[in-house]
Order: sequence, then C-alpha cells, then structure tokens
Amino acid sequence: MLQQTDTSTDLKDFLVDLSEYFNDSGYAISPARIKYSYEELKGAEESDYINILKPLFCSSKNQYVSFGYIYKKYFEQKEHHKKLKEKHKEIQDQRNGISQKLSMLDKEQFFARTLKTVPTVVFLALPGVSGLNAAEHLRSLYPKCGIIWCSDLDFSLHAFRLRIEYFFMKPVEEQKIKEGLSVWFECKKVR
Repeated sequence: MLQQTDTSTDLKDFLVDLSEYFNDSGYAISPARIKYSYEELKGAEESDYINILKPLFCSSKNQYVSFGYIYKKYFEQKEHHKKLKEKHKEIQDQRNGISQKLSMLDKEQFFARTLKTVPTVVFLALPGVSGLNAAEHLRSLYPKCGIIWCSDLDFSLHAFRLRIEYFFMKPVEEQKIKEGLSVWFECKKVR
C-alpha cells in the first residue's frame, strides 16, 4: 500500500498526510500523537501499520469502528490521485508531441498543399519566430490571402508591415478568432 517508506522522512510525511486525512474525517490527531506513532512504526512491517495506528489514532468506539474503512479510503484516494497525475502527464506529453510535430511537419505540408490550391484565408498559430517566418512566406507567396495570426510573442508591428488582417497574442480564444474572421470579411468586401 505505502510507497517505499525506507527513510524516516517518507514515514514522517506519510504519517502527517494520513493524520490530516483522518482529522478531516473527524479525528483529533495531535502532533504529539503523530510523533509517538512515528516511534511506534519505525522498523515495523507495512502490513502491521493499521494494527499499530488504530489504538493510537482512535479515541472513541465510533472511531475504532470506522478506522479500517477510512484507512482503506486513504490509500484508494492516493492511488486515484496517482493515476490522475499519470493520465495528466500522458495527455500533456501527447499535446507537446503533437505541437512539435505540427510546427515542424505541417508547415512544410501546408506550403506544399498551397502550391496546388491557393488559400483564401489562413489561421496561423505558430510559436515565436516560426510564426513570423510562416506569415512572411505566406504573404510573399499569396499577397491577397487573408491571414489571421496568433503568436506567443508580440509581432504586432510585423503584422502591420505584412498587412495581416488580424493579429492577436495567445491564448487562442473563440472570441478573438471570430473577431479575426469579421475583420477579414470586411477587408474582403473592400477589395
């Protein structure tokens, strides 16, 4: 149940965390009781922790009755949080990988595709100088193409110089995209 508690710091952290969980459930475990519990658990097997802690944490019959359930729930919650963190990290890793692939591969594929079909409007969202380079390249290839450009850096002067229809900085928000499209539609009417 418990992650390797071979060091005294791990055991102390475990006891503090466990006592907070029990205190949130109506117990009243004092720092002195945590310290005493630490002394009692040193050198004990993890499988014996529940039997050692029960008389140390419980001060009423109701607490004795609910102790096993709360102790089990503590570890279930820890396991659940661990799985959520792993899933979150996996999703973040996937997002980072996708972003890197898109910014490297899709730029080349996009420009190769535009040689066959001239774009009417492009929503450009690339980080840093990659976005600036793409905007300049796109404008030089297709001067009449509408460009809505989102960047993490302030390239507003470059956007003005390149006659970009709409420039905004991250975060990408639906309202900003709508505004960009509205500006593009207005510019298209004028041309």
